[in-house]
Amino acid sequence: MFKFCIWYTFNEIPFNKIILRNANLFNTSSFKAHITIKSNIRSEKEAHLIAAKYANIKPTFQVYGPPIQTHTKIVNGIQLIDFYAIEQRLKINEFESPLHVSLAYSNKSFSDMEVGISNTDIPKNIYSKHLSVCVMNCWKHDPSQWYEVSKFNF
Repeated sequence: MFKFCIWYTFNEIPFNKIILRNANLFNTSSFKAHITIKSNIRSEKEAHLIAAKYANIKPTFQVYGPPIQTHTKIVNGIQLIDFYAIEQRLKINEFESPLHVSLAYSNKSFSDMEVGISNTDIPKNIYSKHLSVCVMNCWKHDPSQWYEVSKFNF
């Protein structure tokens, strides 16, 4: 679906528990908590080169604004698949950015209540000491089947 991706993944802070809680509450797939750096990379070799570059960057993220729902149509052969996400926007080093933590994924839209409660207990700051850079295989349509290919620690 998203081919190879580069993610910041969380080492210690409770984002993975929040993702699992949301998956159970909303009856959706669970996945590894992450901040997407880059997606839709066609080759694993290219993904490793990009990840190595980001392994030397040590950002600080701050949560801002309410969670939002996004909707993307993804081509699957001759079909279009609906892909919904609840995202918590992030500032990077205090600069507003399009970066976000995904809190839930689904093939149908989320209710306003689901969006509203999805970021309960979310930490306000994310420091580089809590992150790793990972190459992820995200070719499958089910986010629970995405897996880590390699990891770069700071």
